[in-house]
Amino acid sequence: DVQTSVAPGYRVERVWMLGELVGKEVTLTMRVEPKGNAADKPSGLILQTLELTPLITDLPNDGQPIRPQTPITSLKPLRYSFKHESSPVFEPGKLTDGKALLVNGYRFDEGLGAPYFKNEITYELDPSWRRFSAVIGLAGGEYFAGPYQILLDGEAHWEDPATFNRSSAGMQIDVEIPPGHKTISLQLSEKNRGFAAWANAGFLKK
Repeated sequence: DVQTSVAPGYRVERVWMLGELVGKEVTLTMRVEPKGNAADKPSGLILQTLELTPLITDLPNDGQPIRPQTPITSLKPLRYSFKHESSPVFEPGKLTDGKALLVNGYRFDEGLGAPYFKNEITYELDPSWRRFSAVIGLAGGEYFAGPYQILLDGEAHWEDPATFNRSSAGMQIDVEIPPGHKTISLQLSEKNRGFAAWANAGFLKK
């Protein structure tokens, strides 16, 4: 379902997200047809690259997202601050508006999606937790999610300046939590323009 009429010497990039097909055996077929008057002859078509790329980058060696021992949705936030949602949904595998949590079409049964614009969710830390893991990326909307930041006791601890649009792969993060901290805050800046995934988010003891 893609059309192009760019002149010779120019190119356009198209990305199809196949997350809903994970685990299925599929056949990919590309069919090219000239558009416009049937009598017109196309001058030619060049495919510079045609490749499969990851839905999610930085995964462990087994290729599966990290599953935390304590999912974040099993916890009650200490506090939260959202610009446009006063009564968000905190359910496993849901955006804060109650819709399914998807990253590039791949559905996550755990984690949540934070809403547009600046927002922050804070949780109390168990002293035994040593790592926080999540898959981040755009989970809904027309624009982009991010930048992401993690704060410990209100101080910046980890951040990624990247933003994730509809063509971006999601990213697995695995962030060390030094001992002695009391709270962790998941934050998105005012620049955030989409639902931002904290998929499979949670804590590990080692």
